Amino acid sequence: MRLRLFLTVVVGFVCSSLSAQVQHAFVSDLKSTPKDFLNVFTAPIEWDGWDLAIGSGVLFTSIYLYQNKDQSSDLFYFDRLNSTPTRKPQPKTYFEKTYFKAMEIDPKYGMYSLGGAYFLSGLLGQTKIRKTSLACLQSSGVSQLLAVVGSYILAERRPSYGGEMRYFQDGGRGVSGHAAFYTSFSGPLNKLLTKIEPDDSLQEKTLKYFGKGFIYGVPLLMSYGRLRNKLTWQQTVDHPVPAHHAWSVFLGAAIGYSVGEFVAARTDLQK
Repeated sequence: MRLRLFLTVVVGFVCSSLSAQVQHAFVSDLKSTPKDFLNVFTAPIEWDGWDLAIGSGVLFTSIYLYQNKDQSSDLFYFDRLNSTPTRKPQPKTYFEKTYFKAMEIDPKYGMYSLGGAYFLSGLLGQTKIRKTSLACLQSSGVSQLLAVVGSYILAERRPSYGGEMRYFQDGGRGVSGHAAFYTSFSGPLNKLLTKIEPDDSLQEKTLKYFGKGFIYGVPLLMSYGRLRNKLTWQQTVDHPVPAHHAWSVFLGAAIGYSVGEFVAARTDLQK
């Protein structure tokens, strides 16, 4: 009780000591967030031909992977990253060790970091970082909401529980929330760090293209980890079973990338 009171006093003191400009920035973000969320859900109304083509491609690819989900498990994950029945799995290379450790990090710590970056950058008057942090928070929040709704509608069980498809039930795993979370940051980070400007030199453009590969590639690699059952990294199993089927991971990643790009396009880093 005393700790809560102390924290309340500290927060109140900090808020009261903020400059008028900083207070206005936070209040403005707070007011605009509900409208930003609504814009994401009404975005399909404004889709052009290119958007419809991409959406159709995602839909048909997801359907194809779903119809071949038993075969796709063998295609998209490898025994080396899962285990074999004859030996206890051990990561061999530095990359594999780093990859396994990264996959065990709880996504909530990413949200805590973003919240801290948003608040700190606001206090220091770093508008671009504040707006990018807010855009990441918004895109990841909307992506998670869509993943939850999608998993309720497409309430498929995990492959380890038989992978049975059910509809409109709690506890479904039809859309990978982890994949949606990882990929939702790419759009805002790309706009802040690697957006190509007309006056960029050839060297700057080259570096930014490499940066784009990192910003968009790492979340995809993290999403791929959902095709691996983490238990197979810790102990031997008779048959490696992924946490999700490939179609679920693909659909989650597509949602994250799409929402991130939409939010980034609507974010003005100068205000």
